[in-house]
Amino acid sequence: MRMIRKSDNYLVMKKLHEKYGPIIRTGPGNLSINDAAAIPIVLSNEAKCFKGPWYDRSLPLVNLHTVRDKKAHDARRKVFTKAFTPTALRDYEERVFVHCEEFVRQMKRMSGKPFDASEWFKYFAFDVMGDLGLGKEFHMMTSDTNRWIPVLLETSMAHVGPSSPVPWLAPILHKLPWAGRGSRAWLEFVGSQVKQRTEKSSDRRDILSHLIDAYNQTPKKDIDYQWLRGDTRLTIVGGSDTTAATLTFLFYHLAKDPLQVAKLRAELEPLLNGKLALDPKDVSKAQHLNGVIQESLRLHPAIPSGFPRVTPPEGITISGTYIPGGTTIVIPLYAMQHDEVNYAMAEEFIPERWYSRPELIKNRDAFLTWNIGTNGCIGRALALAEMRNLVTYFIQNFEAVKFAPGEDGTNLITHTKDHFTLGVTPLHLIFESK
Repeated sequence: MRMIRKSDNYLVMKKLHEKYGPIIRTGPGNLSINDAAAIPIVLSNEAKCFKGPWYDRSLPLVNLHTVRDKKAHDARRKVFTKAFTPTALRDYEERVFVHCEEFVRQMKRMSGKPFDASEWFKYFAFDVMGDLGLGKEFHMMTSDTNRWIPVLLETSMAHVGPSSPVPWLAPILHKLPWAGRGSRAWLEFVGSQVKQRTEKSSDRRDILSHLIDAYNQTPKKDIDYQWLRGDTRLTIVGGSDTTAATLTFLFYHLAKDPLQVAKLRAELEPLLNGKLALDPKDVSKAQHLNGVIQESLRLHPAIPSGFPRVTPPEGITISGTYIPGGTTIVIPLYAMQHDEVNYAMAEEFIPERWYSRPELIKNRDAFLTWNIGTNGCIGRALALAEMRNLVTYFIQNFEAVKFAPGEDGTNLITHTKDHFTLGVTPLHLIFESK
């Protein structure tokens, strides 16, 4: 009940694993396993473990993340794949530039003044997601008209996180009045976005347009509509909430350690050579930029408590320990990616561990931020491009990022909520223009 009230289960599970070891019983037939050896056994394409009743919480809606049948999942992933082809990604990235430029304009307007970075990264991410995901302009960076949407999203997600490490709580929490109200309001919003997009014709492609194409090829039964509505919900959450959280933590680290900004500037300015964005051929050369993003994702995984699975009837064996069939397992991402067993100086922000100091990574398999296999984040390449471009635009237009007076980021680190995705707290920063 404490975790329900505080929504800090990812921090609690880390402490419990540090005290009791890699396997912890969290409830009847429920285990948290902080062992990278469990990842291929539990989550890979070949794994015999499967999604359990925890994923039915959003029924009748169903989406790529919640569908439990593997064949149905693989078929739906093929639909999504059409929205993330190399051609589509190139088009999306050109559109991301426009939103990066708007973000820079707004930050220059506030140059030298404190602003809530966690809120502004939400506005940026929602504007990008609206454009690329729904074919819609939310204009959150330029107007407060639609800024209620991220608030509604967070309200709807608040009851999800506490049940991630203890999935048996899910049906109980879902029946609580406060949880139900937020979820219903959010689903009404999602439904309105589907209705608006299906009624609008456009030559400009977006992610939802591919889902609508697939829907139009079905008998249009209720289940087909629930797929469309469910995957629209997934697109909105996956394309906004997670990116905004990662950017917030990334800029927290830049403010905490100004040397990181200097390293980024020294690396990026020669590669850019006056251009607004990196050429695709130069992305791999931006080692520190990629390291900064990767290290932010390691320390602050957007889904910190993991993805529940149920063991097959015959059970499984992990690192010599037999786990009976029918056991619900969660691999706690945050705990694993902060574990000294897997990373030397695990609590330290060291981007170089990803390119010039490989000795600081003891187990490369212990990075699960994107999940793995066909369950891996299908929007990974787009999310990385979005973050790379925004950091690049920042380096070109600003001299420094600093904590605002009275801010040191402690509240962000200690009080960010686990709503399945991260519910970040305010972070007050100052951008200083060149």
